[in-house]
Amino acid sequence: MSYRELRTITELARALAYPRLISIENFRTPNFALVAEMLEWIVKRFEPSALVSADCVNEQERVIFIKACVTMLLQNARIKLNPKKLYQADGYAVQELLVPMRILHSATRQRPSEELNAQWTAMKATLGARMREVTVARQLSSQLPQVGALLNDLLQKDLYMRRERARATSRTVSVQEAERSLKLTIAAVETERKETEEKIANIDSDERSLDEKIERKRREFDHMQKRYAKLQSYRPAHMDEYERYEEKLKAAYELYVIKFRNLTYLRQLQSELERADQQRAIEAERSMRETVEKLRLEQLNQKDAIEDEMEMLPVFQPPPEAQRAVKVFGNMMGAGLSDEDEDDSDEDHPGASGLAEEEEEEEVERFGAVQLDDDDKQVMSSGDEF
Repeated sequence: MSYRELRTITELARALAYPRLISIENFRTPNFALVAEMLEWIVKRFEPSALVSADCVNEQERVIFIKACVTMLLQNARIKLNPKKLYQADGYAVQELLVPMRILHSATRQRPSEELNAQWTAMKATLGARMREVTVARQLSSQLPQVGALLNDLLQKDLYMRRERARATSRTVSVQEAERSLKLTIAAVETERKETEEKIANIDSDERSLDEKIERKRREFDHMQKRYAKLQSYRPAHMDEYERYEEKLKAAYELYVIKFRNLTYLRQLQSELERADQQRAIEAERSMRETVEKLRLEQLNQKDAIEDEMEMLPVFQPPPEAQRAVKVFGNMMGAGLSDEDEDDSDEDHPGASGLAEEEEEEEVERFGAVQLDDDDKQVMSSGDEF
């Protein structure tokens, strides 16, 4: 919204002879009544037979009015407006109203010349004459089948009528026969006259009977009107109780609606809490698995490190004198060597076992004994499952 747009719409309204004065300050704040009045005036300028009214009481009527006006402008003038901006009824509505008003103003500025008027008048006269010719030709074409059929029937009857004419002209009529035919004709006319006189004489009685019927129907109508008035003023016996129960039903329905909304909201909260608890359980399980896997990897790394250090320790080699003093007896199956001989060999070389025990004690002192408590054992057992 700008000052130029506000000034332009006021000048266009004045140029287009809008029925009331418009000020720039009218659109500083939302003014739906003025916007609706201007929109109705614009729509009727494009379509004089449009059935729209700017008398809107509630929001629903306003929405229906805006939609109807926008649809009519789109269908009749191919003008596309934004209904949301029109509903705001402020400076943004001015931007939308300027579009049709500029089109109306440009149409008023284009004045046709006299030559164009003369050509347009001649063209309209020619078109009118051609249209009248087309209408007459259409009527004549619709009558052609009927006239042709009638002419065909008359031509077929002409043969019979020709013979009858020839016979009638060739025959001589006697005076007695002519007199008899005239008497018959006079008698038929006299009978018809008497019937007509009887009908004329019965007109009075018919009028009286019709008047009686009209009076009877009028009395019945008045009676029905009085009865209708009584029925309108009559109040049924249980109407008070019906109204009381109707009020109770309305109150119960309002309470039902409130409880239904609360129940729906609580169910939604419950589902959200269950979803959050499930997400927390998944996150806790994932973190536990990561912790167990991390502990398992650390223990494996410690074990590998211990094994590497054990491999790096020097291997004990007995002295050459001890190697030469060892004697082997018997064969591979153990024959020829008894338990006493083994005991003697151990007693003869006590230094070998002592050296092995000293090496084990040094390794324990250097690396320490790797012991696992109960929690570490459970963690290791759970890590093995993964």
